[in-house]
Amino acid sequence: MRSERQDLPTPDDASLNHSSIVLEELAKKINTNEGWINFADFMQFILYEPGLGYYSSGTRKLGTGGDFTTAPEISNLFGACLADQMIKIL
Repeated sequence: MRSERQDLPTPDDASLNHSSIVLEELAKKINTNEGWINFADFMQFILYEPGLGYYSSGTRKLGTGGDFTTAPEISNLFGACLADQMIKIL
C-alpha cells in the first residue's frame, strides 16, 4: 500500500487544468499513432510541445517559486567549494 506524501504542495487549479490538457493531447497523439508512441516522441512531447511541454509552457522552473531550488540558490557554500577546487586546479 502506497502512503501519501504530506510534504508536497497541492497543485493549484491552473496547474491541474494544464495537466488535464496535456493528458488529453497526449492521448490524442497516442491514438492517432495506432495506440502507441516511442519513448523519444513521448519525451519530446512532454518536455517541448509548444505551450504544453514542461520547458515550453511558460511556468517558472527554478527558485523558491518553481519546481526545484538549486544548490547556489540556497547558500554561498556551493560557490565557496567551487572556488576552493578551482584554486587547487589553477
